[in-house]
Amino acid sequence: MDLGNISTAYRVTYDTKITDRTQTSFDNIAQFNGGEATADVTTEKRSSIEKEGRPDKSYNPDVINWTIDVNKSLSEIEEAVVTDTLDEGLSLKEGSIKIYNLVWENGEFVEGSEVSPADYSVYEGKLSFRLGDINSAYRIKYSTDIMDETKTEFKNNATFGGETASDTVEIKRGTLIGKRGKAHIGYSEKYIDWTIDVNTRESEMKDAVVEDSFGPGQSFHEGSVEVYKLESD
Repeated sequence: MDLGNISTAYRVTYDTKITDRTQTSFDNIAQFNGGEATADVTTEKRSSIEKEGRPDKSYNPDVINWTIDVNKSLSEIEEAVVTDTLDEGLSLKEGSIKIYNLVWENGEFVEGSEVSPADYSVYEGKLSFRLGDINSAYRIKYSTDIMDETKTEFKNNATFGGETASDTVEIKRGTLIGKRGKAHIGYSEKYIDWTIDVNTRESEMKDAVVEDSFGPGQSFHEGSVEVYKLESD
């Protein structure tokens, strides 16, 4: 760049396009009138794949909703494939698969428009998502029904471009029966409040019956029984 005859200071600014998206360190050398200056710039390499699972309820969930973000590094990939392995005890919820574009806005990726199902294919036998040739980021969403109510955690692994992401979802469940008591000792009255919680795991039952046996030194207080329906979050 020819500045001609000068006697004052100048600042030169310009942009370069990043052509190698796998590269994270860049340097340029500037020369001026026998002097030289070097500048190095380091960029953050964004992830190739991220995965997260969330139960539909904090207590006794029926469904786990899964999210997979791929290619936040914005790499150019031919015939991109995302493969997901479901844990035992889970079943893919019919019609739950959705794929969205991820758009870079204000320094972060946000969920954009939904990708037409005509632009990708899904093989449910192995839960394989074929995205074709890509150079942008995507978000895959789907849900699984919990078929095994005895398990307290589920782990899924997703693979993309040789990298793997996983997440473990912990399941909080109730119990078949629980009981507690609290004594009230006064000048004229002495009694115990008993509380029995049943089926806090919210299982389906027919002809359910609660029986309670109390030990010596107690007598049943007529009219004290109350039954409430418990609601989970």
